Amino acid sequence: MKKNLLFVPLAFAFFTGGCATTPCGSVCSSVSNSATLESRFALFDTNKDGFISKEELGAGNAIDAFNHYDTNNDKVVSLTEWKALGGKADGFKRLDLNHDGKITLDEAKSNPKVVETLSGTFAVIDANKDGKITKKEAKAYRATRQLFTP
Repeated sequence: MKKNLLFVPLAFAFFTGGCATTPCGSVCSSVSNSATLESRFALFDTNKDGFISKEELGAGNAIDAFNHYDTNNDKVVSLTEWKALGGKADGFKRLDLNHDGKITLDEAKSNPKVVETLSGTFAVIDANKDGKITKKEAKAYRATRQLFTP
């Protein structure tokens, strides 16, 4: 399956505040390095149950990736913005569900392939394989990934 989607897995950037290198180039989290794990965890834990589900990880990463592509901050990704970051027109068309020439965050988050792709590292972070990421697991993952942060 070809994964030429708008977004790429950003769990690395989510937990480290760094960048992930992708076939389209480097995708950086919209979060500064000073963002705490606590604040990021709280942001992604949308149902406030103290855990991050696979769906919450995917949706949170979708927001970060969308913000990265929306370079002019107008709440839509245009084909120009898409191509400037290495995206191909066919990938853009798949995400532009209403074919109006722009991708909204809702369009991106409603695409199951986007959420699944952005949840790709969930199994690695969920060390005890109980279907949820705890703060302890997030912290452990972050510690291992910081070795690769520039």
